[in-house]
Amino acid sequence: MLIIFKEELCNEVNHPITRRPTIRFSKSPCFLYTIYIIIIYETRGGTYSIADQTQRFANAKEENNQRYLDINSVYDGGDLSGKRVLVTGGNRGLGLAIVKELVAIGATAIVVCRSSTKELSNLVGQWNVYDGVDVSDDEAVTKAAKRVKNDGGAIDVVINNAGYFYGPCEVSI
Repeated sequence: MLIIFKEELCNEVNHPITRRPTIRFSKSPCFLYTIYIIIIYETRGGTYSIADQTQRFANAKEENNQRYLDINSVYDGGDLSGKRVLVTGGNRGLGLAIVKELVAIGATAIVVCRSSTKELSNLVGQWNVYDGVDVSDDEAVTKAAKRVKNDGGAIDVVINNAGYFYGPCEVSI
């Protein structure tokens, strides 16, 4: 989506290209701010993605969409080879899968997590695992960052995979 702010003197109701209504905010009696909301579908040839993931996958299989079905057709990861990559939450699930891929392509994976596993230590080496770090604890994160920097220097890439659920924002619908 592309949003364009434009100051103008016209009273046109619809955008001349998209024929979509514009939203106007008064600046003064003479000028109006117009926000044009233009949806651009260039990258997908005029189509859009559907929300149903199962149906998207079925469509990709039916169309033999290799870009969707085979990540290697569009990404090889070679640009991360030889880089120091820090992965938060790299001890299990998606984070561990990311760490495995980084090791496979020749990156030095550094993992910051709450708790380590034998598999993780064997994969990246015990000195590249910084466990006992809760990403919701600012002090713990600051200490871990200092340790990582002191132990090996600069980090080339950070993949922030760890997360937490912030309770006060919980909303039941």
